[in-house]
Amino acid sequence: MSTQNSMNKEQDRQAAEERFRMGTGEYTEGRLEQAAISLGNAECLFYLVGDFQRTADSRAMIADIERQIGLLEQSTSSYWCAIQLYRDTGRTGDEAQSLLALGHVERQLGHLDHVQETYLLAQKLYQSLGQVPALGHVALALGHTEMQRAHLEQAGQYYQEALSSFRAVADEGETDALSSLSNLQRLMGRFSEAEANCRLGLERYRASKDTSGSINALTDLGWIYLDAGHLEQAAQVFAEALEVARSADYAQGEGGAYLGLAEVDLRQGQVDQALLEAQAALLAYTSYRYDLGIANAQRLLAEIHLQRGQLFDASSLMEEAIRLYKQHVFQRGLANALVGFGEIQRRRGLLADAIHAFLQGREKARQWGISLVESRALLGLGDIYRQRGQPELAERMYLEAKACIERPGIAGGIQWLAEADLRLASLTSLLE
Repeated sequence: MSTQNSMNKEQDRQAAEERFRMGTGEYTEGRLEQAAISLGNAECLFYLVGDFQRTADSRAMIADIERQIGLLEQSTSSYWCAIQLYRDTGRTGDEAQSLLALGHVERQLGHLDHVQETYLLAQKLYQSLGQVPALGHVALALGHTEMQRAHLEQAGQYYQEALSSFRAVADEGETDALSSLSNLQRLMGRFSEAEANCRLGLERYRASKDTSGSINALTDLGWIYLDAGHLEQAAQVFAEALEVARSADYAQGEGGAYLGLAEVDLRQGQVDQALLEAQAALLAYTSYRYDLGIANAQRLLAEIHLQRGQLFDASSLMEEAIRLYKQHVFQRGLANALVGFGEIQRRRGLLADAIHAFLQGREKARQWGISLVESRALLGLGDIYRQRGQPELAERMYLEAKACIERPGIAGGIQWLAEADLRLASLTSLLE
């Protein structure tokens, strides 16, 4: 190679490093679109000078940016490019890290079969490197995948595996594993265990000055109290989470706190206040571009409009929530939304659509073990059969709904139990 060519190549390398530094700076400042442009320029220059390791670094950062701004399919392609380059250049650790990140994107897309394979590839590489904390993160991700599939027992096993890995090396990832385990225990109705693990996680987030982690843990604690039927405690915790989130300018945290407060107020019959809080939650989640948060807020707003008799608005919001839940394969939220949509359609007089939604929602609720949602679907079906002059079928649905609510470990079902009893009593004259 001539001296001139060597000088040109070195200049290109320096230019590439400068573009890379510029891109990482823009990334840190939150200017993601501009960062992607700078890193794309760096990637091209690195490739031209034959530095494929730095080419991979650039592409991996672009993949992360694409994930953050919602370009998930592009992010998947970018991660695969980086993975291949890392593999070709023998950077096994970076290859494993990119596989783990790719799995997260595939999970967001709902490609659950691909996710399992991707995470297990990352796990194999981390095992070859003996990286115990990284193995904990893989186990945590596998647990999240099983949660998405509604395989709660398997999810619990993975979360325990993650805890063991993190504790073996005193890694701070233990706090995230505790939070995940707490959320699982809440969904299974094991509220005392959930509260204990959530509080332990909260203490550790606070000790490490992790503000966003502390806010998320407070919100999780609020949902534990809410699901256990302790509305006043839930309201206090959500209010504390909102105060901290506002001071930290953490939009996702604000959305979660507002959503929790709206749920409390709706259950207490304060519909107008719940409306304001749910609207604030939707605004916060939209600013953060968090689709599942947006779906949760839309679902709750739909329930509020249903109570206010605004059925068209309720239907539109619930349909949009269902679309987002399906897009992100969030089955638990989808079960709630389908049953809510069934009730909206029933009140609009669209009984065939209502039955279809109730049956779909019931099946998903049964799969997830969400007894209160399943009971609501059964009550809705019973109401339709009663409207159609089929009291025997209505009675069967009401009795099944009551049996759901009376299952061991079910909290917060007093309202629905009373509803079932009232409906059964009203059928007496029709069955004689």
